[in-house]
Amino acid sequence: MTDHLHEYKCEHCGLEMTDTANGILARLTPKYRETNDYISQIHKRRKRRLLKNAS
Repeated sequence: MTDHLHEYKCEHCGLEMTDTANGILARLTPKYRETNDYISQIHKRRKRRLLKNAS
């Protein structure tokens, strides 16, 4: 997702986890997924803007 946010899925049971703001793993709930998607969009826009300005 980003350099700081990651989502994980267990190959055995399919349980999905994510990093929280304080660095521990938590079950990936719809609220965490929504938050991660929003942060990922911000990260992509900033990265695009930085690449555009560097050219």
